Amino acid sequence: QLQNQLDFLTSENISLRIKVSSSKLEDDHPIIGRYANLSRQILDLETRADKREKELINAVKKTKISCETEIRRLKLIHEEEIDDKNKQVQSFREELVELMNKVKIYASSQAGVKERT
Repeated sequence: QLQNQLDFLTSENISLRIKVSSSKLEDDHPIIGRYANLSRQILDLETRADKREKELINAVKKTKISCETEIRRLKLIHEEEIDDKNKQVQSFREELVELMNKVKIYASSQAGVKERT
């Protein structure tokens, strides 16, 4: 932030110096006055371009930080969902193993009943 202000004030200082020196010359030489005017316009354009570039760089940085934060948030959400699903699957497996054991016990008891009869 301070660097931006320093850059702006430096360019503003240069611009003002050009204006002062060109205003003295404009009275004596119209061509020099036009040249000084064009120099001021070019400097103004460069200053505005630098300012826009810095604004864009800051916007990109903010967007990048925002996106990285959102990615981390979404990863956490989905990690929790995956953990919950894994817990459900484990619970279903345990239930299935328990049911299979009961089926085996029942099947073996039914086989014993058929052998007796």
